[in-house]
Amino acid sequence: MFSNQDTHGPLARRAAAHGRPPIQVPEIAADAYRIIEGNPTDLIGIQPLIALRDLYLAEKPRLQKLNADLVEYRQDAEAWTEAHPAPVEAPVFWFKPHRNSRYLTSEDIDNQQQAAQERASLTPEGDAP
Repeated sequence: MFSNQDTHGPLARRAAAHGRPPIQVPEIAADAYRIIEGNPTDLIGIQPLIALRDLYLAEKPRLQKLNADLVEYRQDAEAWTEAHPAPVEAPVFWFKPHRNSRYLTSEDIDNQQQAAQERASLTPEGDAP
């Protein structure tokens, strides 16, 4: 497939530094391709390229509409994001003392003891928890 290449960009400058001449890109008509290797008269060999070209030409208006819609959607989304910035929330730090901590309140100690008794009552007799 053909694509536009910058013949004065960093790759071209690097090639020129190694003594290689710049790549000469031939002019190609819109919606066309040029076969540079192989036999262009071999219809069986170029049939996949012809099928791709025909598919592209048949779907080109739809692809252009999809691309225009995508550009419009991105512009609308960017405008909405700028108009509705995310609220900045202060960070929340949870300080939860561990068991046997000196920072536990008497209520926390009572809750831990009650939970331990409930666990003990659920274990079968004679089994170690």
